[in-house]
Amino acid sequence: MGNARIGSWAALACGLAASMYFGARWYSSSRSDSIEDIARASVDPEVVKAAERGQAVLAPMPVVPLADVAASPQHVTAWLSERTRAESADERAVVRLAAEMMYWRFVQPDMSAYLRWRESLGTRWRSLEYMNQVWTVRKDASFFGISLAPDASQEEIFRAFWDHERSPDPHRNMKGNRLRGVLDDPRVFRVQFDVVPAPAKRWPPFGAGEEQKTLWNFEVGGSPIRWWTNPRTSEAVVKQHGQLRLGRVSFAVLDEAGRRWPVVVQCYWDPTDSQWRIEEWFWGTYEPVRAMFHYMMY
Repeated sequence: MGNARIGSWAALACGLAASMYFGARWYSSSRSDSIEDIARASVDPEVVKAAERGQAVLAPMPVVPLADVAASPQHVTAWLSERTRAESADERAVVRLAAEMMYWRFVQPDMSAYLRWRESLGTRWRSLEYMNQVWTVRKDASFFGISLAPDASQEEIFRAFWDHERSPDPHRNMKGNRLRGVLDDPRVFRVQFDVVPAPAKRWPPFGAGEEQKTLWNFEVGGSPIRWWTNPRTSEAVVKQHGQLRLGRVSFAVLDEAGRRWPVVVQCYWDPTDSQWRIEEWFWGTYEPVRAMFHYMMY
């Protein structure tokens, strides 16, 4: 995982199941258009074949335009709740968080509105030291041609990336963040709960049977650059309670480049104030290798 300095449980939260870690690490070490060649050599060919089978499953699935399902956070929540058949209070809660994450981060264009939603969840910015050392955000900005003031704050840096992503001609590795639609097939919708005891080395498998290797293949997936931290992290919950209860929601999206991305939004239960909190947004079963390099932050 390059020079990222992440503790054991935090590394798990960033997707230990993924042997292919994308994003800032490749850009900061390579800084060339040969990133794809480097990563192609690093991925097990059998894992790539499984991802290709997953893409073959996704290819014929019908797509609903984003405007038809995501006119508001309430609209996308209702649509996703119906597709996942969310019934219990916990199911409805994690589906709502997943739907709101999709809407506020990827649908509506106002970064300030996204920040207000983040603040409503009680999350706070990670330190600049952390973001520069672990995620090398300044180096990544340089790679993408994004200018930053020497004393730029977290919000100013985040806004620079946000604006570039939504510009008329963003870098090709950011185009995956511009969504065009959602896939509408029963196979991509799932709500799953698990309890992870500490210490844990991997998240429990998502899905069942062949789906684990195809639709939900995180060996060629990854999780985004996380600018935010919760009031009580998953590490803190595990330390206090000895285990972590997970709630995961899946769906699949179509980006503006025509690529299909299975998504799992992972939440965990915080017993201290009886709330579900967003932990990760995982992209899985990438289209090897062309669609693998996707720079995403949240």
